Amino acid sequence: MKIRASRQTCFVALGLVVAGNLSAQFGTPEGWTSLETEHFRLYTAAEQNQAMETLRFLEGVRSFFAASPLPGADKALTPPVQVVAFRSERDYARYAVREVGDGYYVRTFSGSYIVLANIVAQDRELATHEYTHFVLDSAGLNLPLWLNEGLAEFYSTMDAGEAQITVGRPPQRSLKTIQRQPLLPWNVLFTAGTHSPYYADADKVFLFYAQSWALVHMLALDKRYAAQFPEFLSAISNGAGSLEALERTYRRPMREIEADLSAYLNQKSLPVLVLAAGQNVSAIQPKTPAAGDFQVQFALADLLAAKAATCAEGGEKLAVLSKQYPENPEPEEALGEMALSEQRKPEARTHFGMAIQRHSQNAVLYQQYAVLLQEAGATSAEVKSMLQRAVEIKPDFELARLQLGLFEADDRNFEAALHLLSSIQAVPREYEYDVYYALAQCSANLSRAADALRYASKAKQAARNDSQKNEAENLLAELATSTF
Repeated sequence: MKIRASRQTCFVALGLVVAGNLSAQFGTPEGWTSLETEHFRLYTAAEQNQAMETLRFLEGVRSFFAASPLPGADKALTPPVQVVAFRSERDYARYAVREVGDGYYVRTFSGSYIVLANIVAQDRELATHEYTHFVLDSAGLNLPLWLNEGLAEFYSTMDAGEAQITVGRPPQRSLKTIQRQPLLPWNVLFTAGTHSPYYADADKVFLFYAQSWALVHMLALDKRYAAQFPEFLSAISNGAGSLEALERTYRRPMREIEADLSAYLNQKSLPVLVLAAGQNVSAIQPKTPAAGDFQVQFALADLLAAKAATCAEGGEKLAVLSKQYPENPEPEEALGEMALSEQRKPEARTHFGMAIQRHSQNAVLYQQYAVLLQEAGATSAEVKSMLQRAVEIKPDFELARLQLGLFEADDRNFEAALHLLSSIQAVPREYEYDVYYALAQCSANLSRAADALRYASKAKQAARNDSQKNEAENLLAELATSTF
């Protein structure tokens, strides 16, 4: 299950928190430890041997996705994933985001988390399910709920062994459910959201997962469908409806696809995909990271802050951690994001400023802080310095490059602006006019007539109101008569 962190309804009066009174009860929970590999960090109350085997298993799963045909999956594997695993369902319940299920994936301002009730070997399907959500999210795929969950179920039974990786073994609960119950109407499945009873009701959710898994399994592994599966995923991610994408990609009506699915599921055995293992996971030696106690405390506080019902408590814990660890920027980063999400901008500026003083390496923080500084009337030099730092930390951070480019254009640094703005791969719609108009002006001032005319024409096309359209037309007229 994938969720989005939401702090919209949480107001935390952090000034009322007295660190000295709270620090004792906010220490590292008894029995918790942390281990890490190159791509994962695990915080858990489980036994260390279980923790080490779980990390090795997840590294094997990651090696599969690194070579997966999923669109964008190869670009989704750089961010480290944090796994929080409790000792029991009772301990997990306080952090659970809904009554159905024993785990979830969530992305907060501070990073990506997979949260599990346990990490015993039989629960590895759940860990793989949630890791699939991380891959899909990081790849930038915009998928409907049924397809997101269907893919996560499809990959959940992956066996990442020493010599080979097996994908597609049916989850027994899903297989039995789909064999015993009639299918949901396809329009119900395709349009179900997180508030649908078929997703939120424990009595109905198993059919939703099972039917989603079954269709994904056929599309991914049946010889009649598998070759076009990446094309189907791209079509949906780019905005096509599920039914439209299915019928257009496979050139057959839904009634025929449903008939194929029925015959597919009645086979004696379903196909699986077997690949050579991408790495020797048994050789991986998880290690204990530095500042392990802080990391466990911060992860648990961050998860509480990301949940509407406990965000006030999470904010208090983050404030205490900030005082306990005055060199660490992460609590201030998270507190600043909480304040910003609630439009408490002066407070957000304060927290972000403190995180920067603590040498934060969060590029998004510097970009957001630059916007807050600009709104507060800071100088161009102050704002630009924050955007420059964001780009230094994350050179492919296009929003920061775009905003920095516009500042450089305003400051008449035409070469710098042109370099920054012309490198943007996908200009957001709300910035199109500003970017193309700035590029036209920069090109004109650098005597690049053809480029100036081309960008001015794009600015006119991107104009969102009459004022912008008139401004672009005046620029075009000026360029047409200019001798450069």
